Amino acid sequence: MPGLRATTHPVDGGEPAGRVVAQIPRPRAQVSPGSMVSLAVSSGYIRLRTTGLTGQQYWQVAPALARLGLHPARQDAESNAPAGTVLALTPSRRVKVGTTITSSVAVAPPPPTTVTTPAPTTKPTAPTTLPSTKAEGAAVGTAVTVDHTTAAAEPRTPMDASGFT
Repeated sequence: MPGLRATTHPVDGGEPAGRVVAQIPRPRAQVSPGSMVSLAVSSGYIRLRTTGLTGQQYWQVAPALARLGLHPARQDAESNAPAGTVLALTPSRRVKVGTTITSSVAVAPPPPTTVTTPAPTTKPTAPTTLPSTKAEGAAVGTAVTVDHTTAAAEPRTPMDASGFT
């Protein structure tokens, strides 16, 4: 007496490789001898789509990865996104069930470092040396007075030999 004929089709999913995950016709269905039964058999791989996972909170993503047969891992990444948001998953392609998937998770950047610069101090400047002769500093017959804070010269009337004008 002839039995059933079976075909198998590998499918990606969260099940270990070789496990039947679906069949047509469904189990316990009445079929004629020699009928074809199609079996979907797990490939042991999963196609990780990050579309529904990135942008979610890590506390939501980690259990979802575990339900798919993957091992979640966390790596913090400075970002302006809300803290705990999954920014990226690595790897994000077809992976073997049991693969570790690293989630880059947003953490607030550290506060800016404030550097205090001491106020500049003013140092007195060295006194300005007067020219050795009156002719070097000003027109002949004019005395020169030096203001030590600005080192600017201003003309004065000459003094006589007694020191008074």
